[in-house]
Amino acid sequence: MREKILIRDQNICQYCGQYGNTIDHIIPLSKGGLDIEDNLCVACVKCNSGKRDRMAPGSFLSAPPKPTTPAGSSFSENKTERHYFD
Repeated sequence: MREKILIRDQNICQYCGQYGNTIDHIIPLSKGGLDIEDNLCVACVKCNSGKRDRMAPGSFLSAPPKPTTPAGSSFSENKTERHYFD
């Protein structure tokens, strides 16, 4: 299932829009989330570890979240990476 999610989300972190290679539970298992495709998304290591077992702000209850920056955009205007859970 991991590969399917990586392909679906095109290896883009669904929280910050950077390259992502980890899978995150949108609704954490500890909060009643399920281990199903609709509750999984790609996340970069920094966002995934920063989120831990918390709910993402604005919980993505009906669909996997969309990137917050355009695909391929890995730097903000001041050339520093931006991560959703910094």
